[in-house]
Amino acid sequence: LPIDGGGGNPFMQQMGGGQPWLIVNQIEQVFELKKIEPTATVIPDDISVLMIVHPKSLTDATLYAIDQFVLGGGHALIFVDPLAEADRGGGNPMNPFGGGGGPRDSNMPKVFAAWGIELVPGKVLADLPLAKKVQVQPQGRLQVVDYPVWIDFRQDHFNHDDIVTAQIPTITVASAGILKKSSGGTTDIQPLIESDEAAMQIEASRLSFLPDPSGLLTGYKPDGEKMIVAARITGKVKTAFPEGKPPVEATDNNAAPTPSEEKASPKAHLAESKDSINVIVVADTDILQDRFWVQV
Repeated sequence: LPIDGGGGNPFMQQMGGGQPWLIVNQIEQVFELKKIEPTATVIPDDISVLMIVHPKSLTDATLYAIDQFVLGGGHALIFVDPLAEADRGGGNPMNPFGGGGGPRDSNMPKVFAAWGIELVPGKVLADLPLAKKVQVQPQGRLQVVDYPVWIDFRQDHFNHDDIVTAQIPTITVASAGILKKSSGGTTDIQPLIESDEAAMQIEASRLSFLPDPSGLLTGYKPDGEKMIVAARITGKVKTAFPEGKPPVEATDNNAAPTPSEEKASPKAHLAESKDSINVIVVADTDILQDRFWVQV
């Protein structure tokens, strides 16, 4: 995703261009940002919070580095997405509907399974009562309709007991996913953002090219249960790599280690977390886009 406008990237990402998203500037006002390549095989010792945005096709070596960082007590904030609207899918970045034909989803199922959580595959959350209104022009007539996959969450949908969401008045997500506790998971999954019971799951494929807002309203049927968009995961966990460190895959995309990575001290394999892990997972990356939160 083009979070930093391309080039130097303070997050894990693959591609970019244009101006950096304003979220980068906001974070830099509070934290020192350091770049970690998506091909990294170690998390530097001086990283206290690892922010991962849109992790597409990470190698096992990189996933292992994340796994061991969290098991060793590191905190992580992870943004995944069943359909990242800012991801052009390998197509023309000037095309607002993507058109590249490549995948636009991201996930970390192997590591998530070890943490007792999963992103529901191929599904996008729709919530009609909380839908943003958009303009459409069917047959040349301008209309304003509800777009149920662009959702304005308000205070009633946030966890007021968690410091992260206690003071947030509203948050907008776009084509967000659904998180749920894994079968047999032993961790504590605390919802930070969740829908109301009028929400429903729809196929992400319906939105992949020229989405039809009016068409989404046809046949809308609430699932009758609240669905989680963001959650905090705590509890002791085992590694997602019981066999130990996987070999580094030889690819043309492997970047040379950064100085901080080269200085990272070798560590023994952790088979389980030393203490309770502390991870936040958000099932949307577009939440970070300027157009969904910046007010001029």
